[in-house]
Amino acid sequence: MQLFAKKENERTMRLLALAKISDIDVEVIDDQSTSNDMFGKIPVLDTGKGCIFASNAIGRYLARIRPDIGLYGQNFIEGGEVDSWIEYSTHELETPMCAWAFPIKKIFPEVTQATARAKLDVATCLEVLNKHLLHRTFMVGEKLTFADIHIASVLWDAVENLNILGEVMKPLDHLRRWYNLITVQPGFKAVFNSGGKAKPAAEPKAAKGAGKKEQQGKAAASKPAAKPKAEPKAKQQPKAKAEAAKKEAPAGPTPEQIKKKVLKEGGKRGVEIEGVSDMGGLNFFCTSVDCPAGDLDYTEMSVDAMNAKSDPSEEERKGGSGHVGKMIFSSDTDLACVAYVPEKLQDKTTADVWMQAMLKEMGESSCYLKDRSTKTKAFALLKGDPDKGRFGIKLKDVAIEKANAYLRTNGLFPDDESDDEEMVFGDDDFPS
Repeated sequence: MQLFAKKENERTMRLLALAKISDIDVEVIDDQSTSNDMFGKIPVLDTGKGCIFASNAIGRYLARIRPDIGLYGQNFIEGGEVDSWIEYSTHELETPMCAWAFPIKKIFPEVTQATARAKLDVATCLEVLNKHLLHRTFMVGEKLTFADIHIASVLWDAVENLNILGEVMKPLDHLRRWYNLITVQPGFKAVFNSGGKAKPAAEPKAAKGAGKKEQQGKAAASKPAAKPKAEPKAKQQPKAKAEAAKKEAPAGPTPEQIKKKVLKEGGKRGVEIEGVSDMGGLNFFCTSVDCPAGDLDYTEMSVDAMNAKSDPSEEERKGGSGHVGKMIFSSDTDLACVAYVPEKLQDKTTADVWMQAMLKEMGESSCYLKDRSTKTKAFALLKGDPDKGRFGIKLKDVAIEKANAYLRTNGLFPDDESDDEEMVFGDDDFPS
């Protein structure tokens, strides 16, 4: 069989590992597209009796071709489970992993917000895998399957070459134990250890031969001297491509454009808050906004837009919720928090007390900005660290929960039996 694919690609290596485990001879035709590929895409497997395209379809074929080995499970139920985990790996793990890794590999320019979201999605997926492996040696059944090969191959580059999952996987003992087991399986190791970083190992061999004779040593010394000159040239190409991609990529929004969006979103949210407050007779709200993207100053600007006096003569009303106490959150890499309590409500609570109570429950008291906070308006900035599994969007969910809990405890928020709670305070009830 012939496989038309890019040899260095992890998906190609995944297919070769399956073939190796199944003891199937597969010849790789490197990065070529032929008439056999009706869609002009690779990889394509020419079986001699027909062609199969798409890496997962090829992988399923290779895994099923030797039922005695069991790469597709021992029965139909296990086969279905293997399919389930392949789909999960493809859509829930591989997609965000590419969004995280490709900018590092200079395949395309980084979009900060997309990378932060990708890191969160990867971390969430790995936690699911860790729980699944709590009492399991393999993903499905009691033997190695395509599911194990698929997931391990998705993680391999990030773990072995890019080294970006160390902090995320550190507490995931079951996942690390499983990964170490799969990657030392002979079929997997034979393929994946032959690509990626294994190639530079050829240089030390030339250096060893240099010690036999002085003249050979001089000749060998001259060769390494030439290699460093050649390497930068090879590295300059991806850098040049990255710089060209940056020039071609559309410039980000200007501060004025961001400000305009922040004010528009805040003004609209203010009208919504005013409406539900009037209908429900409620004085305190917790919700989030998108446009500030975790920036504290823009989040304060959004709150000010919510509190601005509404002009009835305007075609599109804005603001109007200055009489309502509120805690507003905006997340990206970081989480920005702004609490506002008007003077008329400060006999019930104040912004600084509310903010500090929430942060204390979260164990984030050090994030309180005391010098900037007052009874009317209080601030906190919770810094994220995606490499350590600390994400602004996760912090936001916990913060909203703790801020609402404070209101309930002090009788400022409907109890859990209220029918209005989900309608008024759910994040989805305030669409951007």
